[in-house]
Amino acid sequence: QAGRAAELVALQRASAALAAEAAAREAQIGLLARSRAEARGFPAGAKKLLENTPIAGVDPRTVLGSLAEKVRADKAHQHALEAVLRAWLDAVLVKDPAAAFEIARQLQAAAGGAVRLLSVAGSGDVTPAAGPGEPLLDHVQAPAELSPLLKRLLGAVRVVAGASDVPARIPADLTVVTRDGLVARGDGSVEFWAPGEDEDNPLAREHQLAEWQEDLARLRREIEEQHARAGALEQDEAGSRTALEAAQAA
Repeated sequence: QAGRAAELVALQRASAALAAEAAAREAQIGLLARSRAEARGFPAGAKKLLENTPIAGVDPRTVLGSLAEKVRADKAHQHALEAVLRAWLDAVLVKDPAAAFEIARQLQAAAGGAVRLLSVAGSGDVTPAAGPGEPLLDHVQAPAELSPLLKRLLGAVRVVAGASDVPARIPADLTVVTRDGLVARGDGSVEFWAPGEDEDNPLAREHQLAEWQEDLARLRREIEEQHARAGALEQDEAGSRTALEAAQAA
């Protein structure tokens, strides 16, 4: 019984620690969710579209949300994806090229602020480029309807482990990115996307939010397991007391 009581105390302490950790993680998720809801990191025009602000001449049914909310990469390739999509991290997805042009034209006419738009419709007949490493697309998850767009954006991108794997000569139609965000293109341009330097990076926010949500789910599962184990111990303890009292009364 003493051993059972000691285990119960240990479980209660562990549960309290997990609950405190879960509460802290939930608060962090809340802050990021609020940042997303406020469209931080997006220019004024994009904010209006994402917040469904009425804009004369714009059909809200053609606005499909932000690119950052729709795409994900596995943890090892998140920085690579953020680096390659740097110019489009604050882009808003729209139905087709005609809608994109009309939305941009109406925002310009209304002095509604800057916006970057990507059309979901369009050809996805892009042959994956050959080269070092592997296609970055192999590590990207997104809804099926974005497949043609992602092939256009990332079909010519290869990902390698590190800078030493980037070839000295890169074909004109190829982009090579390292897992930690060094981008080298066949046109001679090179850039480095330093993780954490841009707090309002929408895609990094979505990656972090997904990671924290998974962690919170894990913590909640562990709390439930601890509670179940503690409940079982309490039942055993109560049963032992009842048996002892019955034996003493006999």
